[in-house]
Amino acid sequence: MKRIFLGGMLFVTGFIGIFVLVILSIYNPVIFNGISGFYGFLLDSDTLLFYIISCILCVVGLIVCIIEAFLKKQS
Repeated sequence: MKRIFLGGMLFVTGFIGIFVLVILSIYNPVIFNGISGFYGFLLDSDTLLFYIISCILCVVGLIVCIIEAFLKKQS
């Protein structure tokens, strides 16, 4: 049960990071060397690495939750 909690927390942490970046990009539209939209915002604000880390956290947390919930051996 502890690993499923860890997976859930990883997922929530990654999701909050992605959500914050999306909200910030909506309120602060920028054009970076002709690149607009969400990718332009990430490049202009130097948050592309944070976005990638948040996506990885989200995916890893989801994988841990799925493994613990469905693929765990019944003892």
